Amino acid sequence: MNRQSLVFKAVLAVILLLAIFGCRRLVLGGAKPISLKSDSLTAAIESSFASPASSSYMPIDGQDYSISQVSYFDDGSWAVAQLTPINNLSDPAKVVLKKDGSYRTVMGPSNFFTDSDYAKLPADVTDFIKTESGQNAGQ
Repeated sequence: MNRQSLVFKAVLAVILLLAIFGCRRLVLGGAKPISLKSDSLTAAIESSFASPASSSYMPIDGQDYSISQVSYFDDGSWAVAQLTPINNLSDPAKVVLKKDGSYRTVMGPSNFFTDSDYAKLPADVTDFIKTESGQNAGQ
């Protein structure tokens, strides 16, 4: 009976440890796992949300928004990505990226750009964004 008692206590200890670790995770929460993507376009879009003055929450691709459309221009030198919020708490936004070895954000994310913003872009990129957003293209 001594051996059965020892096995019972060992099994009970394992169950207790599993319960403690399970409760700890529920109570303390913890960081949600994210996967880092090697896609330079996705990395550039994610960095477009970063602000040196802000330490607030950073949206995560696939959890907070999705990249619903990417259009490329000038042999891939420029890209315009449509970001669609998953939770529908805001309107879709566009990010304009330029490739200099890897993509970097030039404008956005935003759903409205000004004429001074468009001055930084090639005409075909400007026309595409204006047409997509319902603004008058080619002006």
